[in-house]
Amino acid sequence: MNDQKHYNLPKHQTFYINSFIDTFLIKKRQSLWRTTLLKMESESWNNISTWDLWDEDYAAIKYCKKWNSSLRNLLNTSFMKRYKNTLTLVVYIGHDTGKIEYRMLHEVLLKEIFILEGFVIIEPYYLALAINHDGGICVCQKPSQ
Repeated sequence: MNDQKHYNLPKHQTFYINSFIDTFLIKKRQSLWRTTLLKMESESWNNISTWDLWDEDYAAIKYCKKWNSSLRNLLNTSFMKRYKNTLTLVVYIGHDTGKIEYRMLHEVLLKEIFILEGFVIIEPYYLALAINHDGGICVCQKPSQ
């Protein structure tokens, strides 16, 4: 974990965001994401994009896989069903900037909320989703140790 100032972000949210950055982005991209997100200046959040998770130059690509079906179908997988009622941290970035909120995973996957671009941290250091403005979904999962 880094020692930089976390601005006005609650510690729990800072922990979740740092876990996502540390696990799913390569080192050369982590600094931009960390400083941009932790500043809590939502107008600068359009400087980062979930497309980084599709780009092997920036993502820990071995952990991030494109999902080629709907969010609803993702919820119905045997793997995701166990997380259905998990409280997640949703971070809206890029074209959808300026908001962080807690939502149940089923709300996200059943499109009860709308995410144009952002990421959903389901389990810190292990599981997250990235959603881009073209409707692409990336499942980010680190293998269990």
